[in-house]
Amino acid sequence: MNATRLFSCLYGQTLNVGRVMSPTLAMIAERESARKDFRPEPYYTVELKFPEMKAVSQKFKTREEAEQLLSKCLQEELTAVVSSVTSKDKTEKAPLLYDLTTLQRDANRRYGYSAQETLDYTQALYEKKMVTYPRTDSQYLTDDMEEMLPDLVRRSGEAFGWVKGLSAQTERALNSEKVTDHHAIIPTVSMAKAELNKLPDTELKILWLIVERLLEAVSSPYRYKETVLELMCGGSTFTAKGKTVLEKGWREIADFFSREKNTKPAALPDLKTGMTVRAEGSEVKEGFTQAPASYTEDTLLRAMETAGKQDMPEEAERQGIGTPATRSGIIEKLIRIGFIERSGKGKTKSLVPTEKGKQMAAALPEALRSPLMTAQWEQELLKVENGTIPADQFMGDIRQMTEKLVHFYEKRENVRFPAEPRRQPRKGRRYRK
Repeated sequence: MNATRLFSCLYGQTLNVGRVMSPTLAMIAERESARKDFRPEPYYTVELKFPEMKAVSQKFKTREEAEQLLSKCLQEELTAVVSSVTSKDKTEKAPLLYDLTTLQRDANRRYGYSAQETLDYTQALYEKKMVTYPRTDSQYLTDDMEEMLPDLVRRSGEAFGWVKGLSAQTERALNSEKVTDHHAIIPTVSMAKAELNKLPDTELKILWLIVERLLEAVSSPYRYKETVLELMCGGSTFTAKGKTVLEKGWREIADFFSREKNTKPAALPDLKTGMTVRAEGSEVKEGFTQAPASYTEDTLLRAMETAGKQDMPEEAERQGIGTPATRSGIIEKLIRIGFIERSGKGKTKSLVPTEKGKQMAAALPEALRSPLMTAQWEQELLKVENGTIPADQFMGDIRQMTEKLVHFYEKRENVRFPAEPRRQPRKGRRYRK
Protein backbone atom coordinates (compact mmCIF):
# COMPACT_ATOMS: atom_id res chain seq x y z
CA MET A 1 0.00 0.00 0.00
CA ASN A 2 2.81 2.43 0.88
CA ALA A 3 4.73 1.65 -2.31
CA THR A 4 1.60 2.02 -4.47
CA ARG A 5 0.98 5.49 -2.99
CA LEU A 6 4.65 6.42 -3.37
CA PHE A 7 4.93 5.50 -7.05
CA SER A 8 1.51 6.95 -7.89
CA CYS A 9 2.45 10.31 -6.36
CA LEU A 10 5.90 10.43 -7.95
CA TYR A 11 4.77 9.55 -11.49
CA GLY A 12 1.36 11.22 -11.50
CA GLN A 13 -0.92 8.23 -12.15
CA THR A 14 -2.15 5.12 -10.37
CA LEU A 15 0.67 2.55 -10.28
CA ASN A 16 0.00 -0.64 -8.37
CA VAL A 17 2.89 -2.28 -6.55
CA GLY A 18 2.65 -5.74 -4.98
CA ARG A 19 5.01 -8.20 -3.37
CA VAL A 20 4.01 -10.91 -5.88
CA MET A 21 2.70 -8.78 -8.73
CA SER A 22 5.82 -6.63 -9.10
CA PRO A 23 8.44 -9.43 -9.41
CA THR A 24 6.08 -11.25 -11.80
CA LEU A 25 5.88 -8.15 -13.99
CA ALA A 26 9.68 -7.79 -13.80
CA MET A 27 10.17 -11.38 -15.01
CA ILE A 28 7.90 -10.79 -18.02
CA ALA A 29 9.57 -7.46 -18.87
CA GLU A 30 13.08 -8.93 -18.58
CA ARG A 31 12.16 -11.82 -20.88
CA GLU A 32 10.81 -9.46 -23.56
CA SER A 33 13.85 -7.22 -23.23
CA ALA A 34 16.10 -10.25 -23.80
CA ARG A 35 14.05 -11.16 -26.88
CA LYS A 36 14.31 -7.62 -28.25
CA ASP A 37 18.08 -7.50 -27.76
CA PHE A 38 18.65 -10.99 -29.15
CA ARG A 39 20.43 -11.26 -32.49
CA PRO A 40 20.12 -14.68 -34.15
CA GLU A 41 23.38 -16.16 -35.33
CA PRO A 42 23.53 -18.69 -38.18
CA TYR A 43 25.21 -22.07 -37.89
CA TYR A 44 25.75 -24.88 -40.37
CA THR A 45 25.87 -28.67 -40.19
CA VAL A 46 26.49 -31.49 -42.65
CA GLU A 47 23.86 -34.22 -42.72
CA LEU A 48 24.50 -37.73 -44.08
CA LYS A 49 21.37 -39.66 -45.07
CA PHE A 50 21.50 -43.43 -44.62
CA PRO A 51 18.67 -45.89 -45.44
CA GLU A 52 17.48 -46.14 -41.81
CA MET A 53 18.95 -43.07 -40.12
CA LYS A 54 20.48 -39.62 -40.43
CA ALA A 55 23.85 -38.60 -38.99
CA VAL A 56 24.79 -34.99 -38.27
CA SER A 57 28.16 -33.29 -37.94
CA GLN A 58 29.22 -30.70 -35.39
CA LYS A 59 28.01 -27.10 -35.86
CA PHE A 60 30.10 -24.70 -37.94
CA LYS A 61 29.97 -20.90 -37.79
CA THR A 62 30.42 -20.50 -41.56
CA ARG A 63 28.96 -22.27 -44.58
CA GLU A 64 32.45 -22.55 -46.06
CA GLU A 65 33.62 -24.80 -43.21
CA ALA A 66 30.59 -27.07 -43.61
CA GLU A 67 31.05 -27.26 -47.40
CA GLN A 68 34.70 -28.19 -46.94
CA LEU A 69 33.68 -31.14 -44.79
CA LEU A 70 31.00 -32.17 -47.27
CA SER A 71 33.58 -32.05 -50.07
CA LYS A 72 35.87 -34.39 -48.09
CA CYS A 73 32.99 -36.83 -47.53
CA LEU A 74 32.11 -36.79 -51.24
CA GLN A 75 35.75 -37.56 -52.06
CA GLU A 76 35.36 -40.64 -49.84
CA GLU A 77 32.11 -41.50 -51.71
CA LEU A 78 30.10 -40.81 -48.55
CA THR A 79 31.58 -43.86 -46.87
CA ALA A 80 31.59 -43.70 -43.06
CA VAL A 81 33.14 -45.97 -40.43
CA VAL A 82 31.32 -46.69 -37.17
CA SER A 83 33.70 -45.45 -34.46
CA SER A 84 31.49 -45.86 -31.40
CA VAL A 85 28.20 -47.49 -30.37
CA THR A 86 26.82 -46.58 -26.94
CA SER A 87 23.56 -47.99 -25.59
CA LYS A 88 21.98 -47.13 -22.24
CA ASP A 89 18.74 -48.25 -20.63
CA LYS A 90 16.72 -45.29 -19.36
CA THR A 91 13.61 -44.95 -17.23
CA GLU A 92 11.01 -42.19 -17.00
CA LYS A 93 8.92 -42.38 -13.87
CA ALA A 94 5.20 -41.74 -14.10
CA PRO A 95 4.23 -38.09 -13.48
CA LEU A 96 2.85 -37.14 -10.09
CA LEU A 97 -0.80 -36.28 -9.52
CA TYR A 98 -2.00 -32.75 -10.22
CA ASP A 99 -1.75 -29.83 -7.90
CA LEU A 100 -3.46 -26.68 -9.17
CA THR A 101 -0.36 -25.19 -10.79
CA THR A 102 0.57 -28.29 -12.82
CA LEU A 103 -3.07 -28.66 -13.93
CA GLN A 104 -3.15 -25.02 -15.03
CA ARG A 105 0.11 -25.46 -16.94
CA ASP A 106 -1.08 -28.56 -18.82
CA ALA A 107 -4.47 -27.01 -19.60
CA ASN A 108 -2.74 -23.94 -21.03
CA ARG A 109 -0.33 -26.00 -23.12
CA ARG A 110 -2.97 -28.41 -24.39
CA TYR A 111 -6.11 -26.29 -24.70
CA GLY A 112 -4.90 -22.70 -24.43
CA TYR A 113 -6.90 -22.11 -21.24
CA SER A 114 -5.77 -19.26 -19.03
CA ALA A 115 -4.83 -20.07 -15.44
CA GLN A 116 -8.01 -18.36 -14.22
CA GLU A 117 -10.20 -20.29 -16.68
CA THR A 118 -8.69 -23.59 -15.53
CA LEU A 119 -9.35 -22.68 -11.90
CA ASP A 120 -12.94 -21.69 -12.74
CA TYR A 121 -13.65 -24.91 -14.67
CA THR A 122 -12.08 -27.07 -11.95
CA GLN A 123 -14.02 -25.22 -9.26
CA ALA A 124 -17.24 -25.92 -11.21
CA LEU A 125 -16.36 -29.64 -11.32
CA TYR A 126 -15.66 -29.55 -7.58
CA GLU A 127 -19.05 -28.00 -6.89
CA LYS A 128 -20.63 -30.79 -8.97
CA LYS A 129 -18.76 -33.30 -6.75
CA MET A 130 -16.77 -34.67 -9.70
CA VAL A 131 -13.26 -33.74 -8.52
CA THR A 132 -11.65 -33.00 -5.19
CA TYR A 133 -10.74 -29.55 -3.86
CA PRO A 134 -8.78 -27.65 -6.54
CA ARG A 135 -6.82 -25.01 -4.58
CA THR A 136 -4.03 -27.33 -3.49
CA ASP A 137 -0.25 -27.24 -3.71
CA SER A 138 0.19 -30.98 -3.05
CA GLN A 139 0.74 -33.71 -5.64
CA TYR A 140 0.18 -36.60 -3.23
CA LEU A 141 -2.64 -38.40 -1.43
CA THR A 142 -2.71 -39.33 2.24
CA ASP A 143 -1.70 -42.86 3.24
CA ASP A 144 -5.19 -43.71 4.46
CA MET A 145 -6.51 -43.43 0.87
CA GLU A 146 -4.58 -46.51 -0.25
CA GLU A 147 -7.50 -48.92 0.08
CA MET A 148 -9.95 -46.92 -2.05
CA LEU A 149 -7.47 -45.91 -4.76
CA PRO A 150 -7.44 -49.07 -6.99
CA ASP A 151 -11.24 -49.04 -7.32
CA LEU A 152 -11.25 -45.30 -8.09
CA VAL A 153 -8.60 -45.84 -10.78
CA ARG A 154 -10.60 -48.64 -12.39
CA ARG A 155 -13.89 -46.71 -12.37
CA SER A 156 -12.28 -43.52 -13.66
CA GLY A 157 -10.54 -45.32 -16.51
CA GLU A 158 -13.71 -47.13 -17.57
CA ALA A 159 -15.67 -43.86 -17.55
CA PHE A 160 -13.29 -42.52 -20.21
CA GLY A 161 -12.96 -45.68 -22.29
CA TRP A 162 -9.80 -47.20 -20.81
CA VAL A 163 -10.68 -50.89 -20.54
CA LYS A 164 -7.23 -52.51 -20.45
CA GLY A 165 -7.09 -52.31 -16.69
CA LEU A 166 -4.15 -51.36 -14.52
CA SER A 167 -2.10 -53.02 -11.85
CA ALA A 168 -2.37 -49.82 -9.84
CA GLN A 169 0.99 -49.03 -8.23
CA THR A 170 -0.41 -46.78 -5.54
CA GLU A 171 2.63 -46.41 -3.30
CA ARG A 172 4.18 -43.56 -5.31
CA ALA A 173 0.97 -41.50 -5.16
CA LEU A 174 0.72 -41.79 -1.36
CA ASN A 175 2.70 -39.64 1.06
CA SER A 176 0.93 -38.06 4.03
CA GLU A 177 4.03 -36.06 4.94
CA LYS A 178 3.86 -34.15 1.65
CA VAL A 179 0.18 -33.28 1.96
CA THR A 180 -0.42 -29.86 3.51
CA ASP A 181 -3.97 -28.51 3.79
CA HIS A 182 -5.40 -30.51 0.86
CA HIS A 183 -4.27 -33.54 -1.14
CA ALA A 184 -3.78 -33.71 -4.91
CA ILE A 185 -6.64 -33.15 -7.34
CA ILE A 186 -8.29 -36.44 -8.35
CA PRO A 187 -11.70 -37.47 -9.70
CA THR A 188 -14.33 -38.65 -7.25
CA VAL A 189 -16.23 -41.95 -7.23
CA SER A 190 -19.43 -40.07 -8.09
CA MET A 191 -17.76 -38.77 -11.27
CA ALA A 192 -17.69 -42.30 -12.69
CA LYS A 193 -21.47 -42.55 -12.24
CA ALA A 194 -22.28 -39.14 -13.73
CA GLU A 195 -23.56 -38.39 -17.23
CA LEU A 196 -20.41 -36.90 -18.66
CA ASN A 197 -22.04 -35.99 -21.96
CA LYS A 198 -24.03 -33.30 -20.13
CA LEU A 199 -20.90 -31.45 -19.02
CA PRO A 200 -19.79 -28.31 -20.90
CA ASP A 201 -16.90 -29.07 -23.23
CA THR A 202 -14.55 -26.86 -21.21
CA GLU A 203 -15.18 -28.77 -17.98
CA LEU A 204 -15.03 -32.13 -19.73
CA LYS A 205 -11.56 -31.34 -21.07
CA ILE A 206 -10.32 -30.49 -17.57
CA LEU A 207 -11.85 -33.68 -16.21
CA TRP A 208 -10.18 -35.59 -19.07
CA LEU A 209 -6.80 -34.25 -17.93
CA ILE A 210 -7.41 -35.12 -14.27
CA VAL A 211 -8.50 -38.69 -15.05
CA GLU A 212 -5.58 -39.18 -17.41
CA ARG A 213 -3.12 -38.00 -14.80
CA LEU A 214 -4.61 -40.31 -12.16
CA LEU A 215 -4.15 -43.33 -14.44
CA GLU A 216 -0.61 -42.31 -15.36
CA ALA A 217 0.43 -41.64 -11.76
CA VAL A 218 -0.27 -45.24 -10.67
CA SER A 219 1.25 -46.85 -13.79
CA SER A 220 4.64 -48.48 -14.24
CA PRO A 221 7.63 -46.44 -15.51
CA TYR A 222 8.35 -45.91 -19.19
CA ARG A 223 11.53 -47.79 -20.11
CA TYR A 224 13.59 -47.52 -23.27
CA LYS A 225 17.09 -48.11 -24.63
CA GLU A 226 18.84 -45.04 -26.01
CA THR A 227 21.58 -45.64 -28.59
CA VAL A 228 24.17 -43.13 -29.80
CA LEU A 229 26.19 -43.93 -32.93
CA GLU A 230 29.34 -42.04 -33.88
CA LEU A 231 30.65 -42.36 -37.43
CA MET A 232 33.83 -40.98 -39.02
CA CYS A 233 33.67 -39.42 -42.47
CA GLY A 234 35.96 -36.82 -44.02
CA GLY A 235 38.03 -36.78 -40.84
CA SER A 236 35.09 -35.58 -38.70
CA THR A 237 32.59 -37.22 -36.35
CA PHE A 238 28.92 -37.58 -37.26
CA THR A 239 26.32 -38.53 -34.64
CA ALA A 240 23.03 -40.42 -34.89
CA LYS A 241 20.62 -41.06 -32.01
CA GLY A 242 17.78 -43.53 -31.66
CA LYS A 243 15.79 -45.45 -29.12
CA THR A 244 14.01 -48.76 -28.65
CA VAL A 245 10.99 -48.95 -26.36
CA LEU A 246 11.36 -51.69 -23.74
CA GLU A 247 8.18 -51.05 -21.74
CA LYS A 248 5.58 -48.40 -22.59
CA GLY A 249 4.32 -48.12 -19.03
CA TRP A 250 2.49 -44.85 -18.31
CA ARG A 251 3.13 -43.54 -21.81
CA GLU A 252 0.63 -46.06 -23.18
CA ILE A 253 -2.04 -44.13 -21.30
CA ALA A 254 -0.62 -40.81 -22.54
CA ASP A 255 -0.84 -42.11 -26.12
CA PHE A 256 -4.42 -43.30 -25.55
CA PHE A 257 -5.47 -39.90 -24.28
CA SER A 258 -3.41 -38.25 -27.07
CA ARG A 259 -1.84 -35.79 -24.69
CA GLU A 260 1.34 -35.23 -26.66
CA LYS A 261 2.82 -36.47 -29.90
CA ASN A 262 5.94 -38.59 -29.55
CA THR A 263 8.61 -37.05 -31.78
CA LYS A 264 11.64 -38.83 -30.33
CA PRO A 265 13.95 -40.68 -32.75
CA ALA A 266 13.18 -44.21 -33.85
CA ALA A 267 15.41 -47.26 -33.41
CA LEU A 268 18.78 -47.30 -35.17
CA PRO A 269 20.03 -50.17 -37.34
CA ASP A 270 22.12 -52.83 -35.61
CA LEU A 271 25.67 -51.64 -36.29
CA LYS A 272 28.94 -52.57 -34.61
CA THR A 273 32.15 -50.63 -34.09
CA GLY A 274 34.40 -50.88 -37.15
CA MET A 275 31.59 -51.48 -39.67
CA THR A 276 31.53 -49.43 -42.87
CA VAL A 277 28.30 -47.87 -44.14
CA ARG A 278 27.60 -45.70 -47.15
CA ALA A 279 25.22 -42.73 -47.19
CA GLU A 280 22.61 -42.35 -49.92
CA GLY A 281 22.69 -38.57 -49.82
CA SER A 282 24.16 -35.53 -48.09
CA GLU A 283 23.58 -31.81 -47.68
CA VAL A 284 24.65 -28.71 -45.80
CA LYS A 285 21.87 -27.46 -43.50
CA GLU A 286 21.54 -23.94 -42.11
CA GLY A 287 20.08 -23.14 -38.71
CA PHE A 288 19.85 -20.15 -36.41
CA THR A 289 20.24 -19.70 -32.67
CA GLN A 290 16.87 -19.12 -31.03
CA ALA A 291 15.75 -16.21 -28.88
CA PRO A 292 14.26 -17.04 -25.48
CA ALA A 293 10.54 -17.68 -25.89
CA SER A 294 7.96 -15.25 -24.54
CA TYR A 295 6.22 -16.44 -21.41
CA THR A 296 2.97 -18.31 -21.78
CA GLU A 297 0.78 -18.95 -18.76
CA ASP A 298 2.29 -22.45 -18.64
CA THR A 299 5.89 -21.23 -18.45
CA LEU A 300 5.09 -18.18 -16.29
CA LEU A 301 3.34 -20.33 -13.69
CA ARG A 302 6.42 -22.54 -13.60
CA ALA A 303 8.67 -19.49 -13.24
CA MET A 304 6.54 -18.15 -10.38
CA GLU A 305 6.61 -21.55 -8.70
CA THR A 306 10.42 -21.72 -8.78
CA ALA A 307 11.32 -18.01 -8.50
CA GLY A 308 14.04 -17.41 -5.91
CA LYS A 309 14.26 -21.13 -5.23
CA GLN A 310 18.04 -21.22 -5.59
CA ASP A 311 18.34 -18.67 -2.78
CA MET A 312 16.00 -20.46 -0.37
CA PRO A 313 16.92 -23.36 1.93
CA GLU A 314 15.83 -26.78 0.68
CA GLU A 315 13.81 -27.37 3.84
CA ALA A 316 11.77 -24.20 3.27
CA GLU A 317 8.09 -25.03 3.57
CA ARG A 318 7.06 -22.74 0.71
CA GLN A 319 9.19 -21.65 -2.22
CA GLY A 320 8.55 -19.41 -5.19
CA ILE A 321 6.15 -16.46 -5.25
CA GLY A 322 2.40 -16.62 -4.77
CA THR A 323 0.45 -19.80 -4.11
CA PRO A 324 -1.45 -22.15 -6.44
CA ALA A 325 -4.67 -20.41 -5.41
CA THR A 326 -3.40 -16.85 -6.03
CA ARG A 327 -1.12 -17.03 -9.09
CA SER A 328 -3.93 -16.98 -11.66
CA GLY A 329 -5.43 -13.92 -9.93
CA ILE A 330 -2.06 -12.13 -10.08
CA ILE A 331 -1.82 -12.73 -13.84
CA GLU A 332 -5.37 -11.50 -14.40
CA LYS A 333 -4.75 -8.39 -12.27
CA LEU A 334 -1.62 -7.50 -14.24
CA ILE A 335 -3.74 -7.68 -17.40
CA ARG A 336 -6.64 -5.75 -15.87
CA ILE A 337 -4.51 -2.80 -14.70
CA GLY A 338 -2.75 -2.60 -18.05
CA PHE A 339 0.75 -3.86 -17.22
CA ILE A 340 0.70 -6.96 -19.46
CA GLU A 341 -1.44 -8.32 -22.28
CA ARG A 342 -2.06 -11.57 -24.11
CA SER A 343 -0.51 -11.66 -27.57
CA GLY A 344 -0.53 -14.05 -30.51
CA LYS A 345 -3.01 -15.83 -32.77
CA GLY A 346 -2.59 -19.42 -31.63
CA LYS A 347 -4.60 -21.09 -28.90
CA THR A 348 -1.66 -20.69 -26.47
CA LYS A 349 -1.04 -16.96 -26.28
CA SER A 350 2.07 -15.19 -25.02
CA LEU A 351 2.12 -12.82 -22.07
CA VAL A 352 3.99 -9.61 -22.94
CA PRO A 353 4.40 -6.27 -21.16
CA THR A 354 2.56 -3.18 -22.38
CA GLU A 355 4.44 0.11 -22.63
CA LYS A 356 3.07 0.99 -19.19
CA GLY A 357 4.30 -2.35 -17.86
CA LYS A 358 7.78 -1.84 -19.32
CA GLN A 359 8.06 1.57 -17.70
CA MET A 360 6.79 0.23 -14.38
CA ALA A 361 9.37 -2.58 -14.41
CA ALA A 362 12.09 0.00 -15.15
CA ALA A 363 10.90 2.20 -12.28
CA LEU A 364 10.98 -0.57 -9.66
CA PRO A 365 14.02 -0.77 -7.36
CA GLU A 366 15.75 -4.14 -7.20
CA ALA A 367 14.19 -5.03 -3.82
CA LEU A 368 10.70 -4.88 -5.36
CA ARG A 369 11.72 -6.53 -8.64
CA SER A 370 13.33 -9.55 -7.04
CA PRO A 371 11.24 -12.58 -6.04
CA LEU A 372 13.68 -13.21 -3.20
CA MET A 373 12.07 -10.58 -0.95
CA THR A 374 8.64 -12.18 -1.22
CA ALA A 375 10.06 -15.67 -0.67
CA GLN A 376 11.91 -14.45 2.44
CA TRP A 377 8.75 -12.80 3.78
CA GLU A 378 6.88 -16.07 3.36
CA GLN A 379 9.51 -17.86 5.43
CA GLU A 380 9.45 -15.17 8.11
CA LEU A 381 5.64 -15.39 8.33
CA LEU A 382 5.88 -19.16 8.76
CA LYS A 383 8.35 -18.59 11.61
CA VAL A 384 5.86 -16.22 13.23
CA GLU A 385 3.13 -18.83 12.79
CA ASN A 386 5.33 -21.50 14.34
CA GLY A 387 6.38 -19.24 17.21
CA THR A 388 10.06 -19.19 16.20
CA ILE A 389 10.18 -15.37 16.04
CA PRO A 390 7.79 -12.75 17.50
CA ALA A 391 5.37 -10.94 15.20
CA ASP A 392 6.75 -7.58 16.38
CA GLN A 393 10.18 -8.47 15.00
CA PHE A 394 8.74 -9.25 11.57
CA MET A 395 6.65 -6.06 11.52
CA GLY A 396 9.66 -4.03 12.64
CA ASP A 397 11.67 -5.30 9.65
CA ILE A 398 8.79 -4.47 7.29
CA ARG A 399 8.44 -0.97 8.77
CA GLN A 400 12.17 -0.33 8.43
CA MET A 401 12.21 -1.42 4.78
CA THR A 402 9.12 0.68 3.99
CA GLU A 403 10.56 3.81 5.61
CA LYS A 404 13.81 3.35 3.69
CA LEU A 405 11.91 3.00 0.41
CA VAL A 406 9.70 6.05 1.00
CA HIS A 407 12.49 8.33 2.20
CA PHE A 408 15.26 7.38 -0.23
CA TYR A 409 13.62 6.25 -3.48
CA GLU A 410 13.96 8.92 -6.17
CA LYS A 411 11.93 9.32 -9.31
CA ARG A 412 13.79 7.98 -12.34
CA GLU A 413 13.99 10.60 -15.05
CA ASN A 414 14.40 8.05 -17.86
CA VAL A 415 11.03 6.48 -17.02
CA ARG A 416 8.18 7.89 -19.12
CA PHE A 417 4.72 6.47 -18.54
CA PRO A 418 2.17 6.84 -21.34
CA ALA A 419 -0.62 9.26 -20.46
CA GLU A 420 -3.71 7.64 -18.99
CA PRO A 421 -6.85 8.02 -21.14
CA ARG A 422 -9.29 10.55 -19.78
CA ARG A 423 -12.45 9.12 -18.31
CA GLN A 424 -15.60 10.36 -19.98
CA PRO A 425 -18.36 11.56 -17.59
CA ARG A 426 -21.49 9.46 -17.59
CA LYS A 427 -24.32 10.84 -19.69
CA GLY A 428 -27.23 12.41 -17.86
CA ARG A 429 -25.27 13.36 -14.72
CA ARG A 430 -24.95 16.95 -13.60
CA TYR A 431 -21.74 18.35 -12.16
CA ARG A 432 -21.45 21.45 -9.99
CA LYS A 433 -19.21 24.22 -11.27
